[in-house]
Amino acid sequence: MTRIVVTSVIKAGATWFRFLMYGAERGIPTNSLDVEKFYPYDNKDNYIWPDIDKRLFVKSHAIYCRDIPIIKDNDGVILIYRNPFDIMFSRLSHQRINGQLIYKPHNVKSHISPWIERNYYIDHYNSWKDRVKLMIKYEDMVKDVRGTLNKVNDTMNFNWSSKDIDNAIKAGNKEYMQNIEEHEIKNRIDGMFYELKKADPFINRGERFVGGRRRKEDLEVFLKYYQDDFLQKYSTIAEELGYDLHSIIDKWKKIYSLL
Repeated sequence: MTRIVVTSVIKAGATWFRFLMYGAERGIPTNSLDVEKFYPYDNKDNYIWPDIDKRLFVKSHAIYCRDIPIIKDNDGVILIYRNPFDIMFSRLSHQRINGQLIYKPHNVKSHISPWIERNYYIDHYNSWKDRVKLMIKYEDMVKDVRGTLNKVNDTMNFNWSSKDIDNAIKAGNKEYMQNIEEHEIKNRIDGMFYELKKADPFINRGERFVGGRRRKEDLEVFLKYYQDDFLQKYSTIAEELGYDLHSIIDKWKKIYSLL
């Protein structure tokens, strides 16, 4: 039995990674519930490993604490990280698919400001960085998912075959995951994607969990009220992680013709 903790802050690719791992370990999923059961989320920091002779994965967004059961007892930790700017805007999309009406500027401000005021991103990374077996950069997964999976396979000694990695890539294909999300929400099928509160945003407002959209208006609010404070807070850790936040922000300004 091998017990693997996969930790990240929210919206850093953890759900995508769950589908990738399911594909490599079990084959291509037909629904999200099977993925969730195979690779659960320890959202209350009290998950207990089952006593079975299989490779096990658990998702966690917790800051390191040795009193959390899965942290006390595991065979390796994988840390996934993503640049804080994209996480902040992905979080807005995530909250909208969960039914929150975050469209007017004052609502957008109330959901951006916690990322400026709180230290969760920084504290999470600093608490884990010296305690993990493997760090994965989300942007590297996007650029080269096969190369990332090979790195996981080699570092964690999973002994996946080339077919296992092919299955992982198919399972984590964006369009494939989007089709599962759409099918489950429209048909009210329990799993990782469907909840009653998500049906209206998905069907009537075009919100999505997989590949959630961004809004020009959100970026305008950020640039007007938060850019300087955001850069002051996150530039140091972003540099440590290999990100140029000015370039990332300019990329999105160019996309929305705000340069």
